[in-house]
Amino acid sequence: METVIYVIELNPPPTEQICQQFNELRSDIVLHYELRSALSTCDYELQSLRHQYEALVPGKVIVNANFSNIMDM
Repeated sequence: METVIYVIELNPPPTEQICQQFNELRSDIVLHYELRSALSTCDYELQSLRHQYEALVPGKVIVNANFSNIMDM
């Protein structure tokens, strides 16, 4: 069995490749937070619409319509 050890510098030199990868990572993180925020907003709106529907149509219940289980991933 072969073992590979990677040595990662804590402060690598700011090469073009490292800067590009860092910027891509930062953009991905920002996108991730924007998508989580949009998902949270959609979940809130869905819950609001469910409550409005249940108030307008007594006796009918919409079953398990939410996105909150996706946010736990």
